Amino acid sequence: MQRILVALACAVLALAVGAQVRVSVDAPDSGHFWAVGTLPIDTAPVLVGVNGSRAYRLETLGEHSAIYGIESLGELVPSDGELQLVPAVETDGVPAWWSHPAVLDDLEALRGRVQVGGAAATDVRFEHLQQGQFRQRFQATHDAGEYWVRLWLDVFARSPIVHCSGFVARKDRGSVRRVPIEIEFGEPVAFPWERLHAGDLALERGGIRGAIDLEAGGLYPLRFSLLCSWKPAEVVQPDPPADLDDLTAAALEAGRTGQRWFVPLEWRGRWMGIEPRLGSAIGVDLAQHGLATFLRPHSMYDARPWASMPGANQGGAQNSLGPVWWLPAFVSAELRPADVHLWSAWDWALRPVHLLEPGTADPRGGFPAAITTIARQLGDVAELDGQVVPRYQTRGVIPVDLADGNVDFRTGHDEQLLADAPLLAAYAMTGDPVVRWLIDSNRALDLAQRRPRAGWRNNGRGEGRTIAAMLQAARFLSAGDRQRVLEHCLLRLEIAVREAETAGFDPAAVVRPVDLQYASNLACRLPATVPYEEAALAWAAWMLYEETGSALALEAAYRFGLAVAAYVYPVDGGAWSLPHAASMLDDGRAPTPQELADDSLVHRSSWPVWWGGCGLRAVLLAASEIGAYPESHRSILQMAESATEWLDDARPASTDLGHQALWGASAVVRERRN
Repeated sequence: MQRILVALACAVLALAVGAQVRVSVDAPDSGHFWAVGTLPIDTAPVLVGVNGSRAYRLETLGEHSAIYGIESLGELVPSDGELQLVPAVETDGVPAWWSHPAVLDDLEALRGRVQVGGAAATDVRFEHLQQGQFRQRFQATHDAGEYWVRLWLDVFARSPIVHCSGFVARKDRGSVRRVPIEIEFGEPVAFPWERLHAGDLALERGGIRGAIDLEAGGLYPLRFSLLCSWKPAEVVQPDPPADLDDLTAAALEAGRTGQRWFVPLEWRGRWMGIEPRLGSAIGVDLAQHGLATFLRPHSMYDARPWASMPGANQGGAQNSLGPVWWLPAFVSAELRPADVHLWSAWDWALRPVHLLEPGTADPRGGFPAAITTIARQLGDVAELDGQVVPRYQTRGVIPVDLADGNVDFRTGHDEQLLADAPLLAAYAMTGDPVVRWLIDSNRALDLAQRRPRAGWRNNGRGEGRTIAAMLQAARFLSAGDRQRVLEHCLLRLEIAVREAETAGFDPAAVVRPVDLQYASNLACRLPATVPYEEAALAWAAWMLYEETGSALALEAAYRFGLAVAAYVYPVDGGAWSLPHAASMLDDGRAPTPQELADDSLVHRSSWPVWWGGCGLRAVLLAASEIGAYPESHRSILQMAESATEWLDDARPASTDLGHQALWGASAVVRERRN
């Protein structure tokens, strides 16, 4: 009783000196466990709960968030999963690191034994990547002839459970069906989500066995746990619990259901660049749909709820296009949003875009890379200025044979749809090393293709989404790599502006000509402008300005944003609209509302105003920052302000932002305007 009273007193004292943190924990019924999740960077390094749970910072993710681990016993977590945590004070003794004796007993067993394609791995590199006070991370790379197997293993303090994630890759990027694979360890394996591998892999004779399909340039992801059973150890590190035997048995039982996660129930400031709408109805709906899909039997290549569509040109309600798909990160833990995010992120492993350094399983990082890219190996190239340049847009298709006899496919990303929000969200939620590898691989691919270059043209949507995705990924990078990516994005923006001007985008005008073909009322080929495409580039330019302070980026945010605002117009009932495309006006002026109502000049659709919302926000922010603009623009900016206010009231404020960019929130716009 005295110990409990002391703990309560410490918690009360902490409550008086720091901010409370509320989280929802996916906890087992009993047993020692660690749950992993993300909290704001300004959260205290150590948190305590009145029930004895503790949360420790494991690693930082850029400048805004950090991965934490909550250590607790299952029975100490309330039935609703909600924990109240407060910053620890000096009187709260933080236990020193010690490995569980069952893990220490045979650390060499963590290497594992791998056999792929009938060949046993003869070269195994086992590296100790990270030694924190509460978590160690190891990396095992198995060379099995024609194949690589890369595994990351997380060992938590005082825990007999080792969480593993990794992938299998084919060195020559060829397609091969039904590759036999065996993975064994010196400890029992828990493989709770066997069905995520479509029944191809299963627990058998204490290891993972089965067969997998490896497609050109794709990876086969893996996730499982090791249950390090109790064995007497010669050396036991300081202060193990007296009831270690009982604790181990319960922990092993809890570990059979896989990694545990927590989600924040409140968030101060931005998360991944947006103001999160915690517990929003749309977030809960998305989470429930995602969980239902996650729990159904499926093929490895079936479309996943929060991933990109299989084909590069499959647009529309593209699941990868923004913060609306991050909202499930902030729902109750019983919906397992972390598991579904990670499962969705696996889809990026299945695409033909992964660059491997020769002789390693690491993403290529050259800038520019002097050697051939995977995209060129797949025959997907473009000729620009007489030079062959690799790309990864709509070709390089991987045919996939499904169990039901049908054929599916995967392609690399078309840059117009390159906005990998669920991939980035999965990493931001979990810190998973496989997802980080996928992010680095995508970034390396873009840098390796020696683009942008003068003479190459892309529309605002393609440039904006590419720049926005790279900027968001750069938030996780070290300072040197981050600076390189920022310079690359500035170069892309400079060329995009130059090409827009070449195409007729007069700096004094507010429209940009693009040749388009329409099958509806604009049936002939004619110069037209597509406002929502310019919105993507306007918002990416604003992102880049916030990151770099570049005058070019600020001007581009204003100019391309103005090319959106000039076409927004009011409709019945107080709503606002934006044409999908409109004919160019000969005099370069902004069209009047009456002209925008002329069906012979406008191609209509119901969604561009939502997708164009980020462009309206960009021009308002840029105008506020610049402080001076031509008087002729005043009425256009007033229309943009009225339209954004309607957008904020009509739908969740984050909905329109993400379709064209990965950053921002309407609260920021209002703050700047005021």
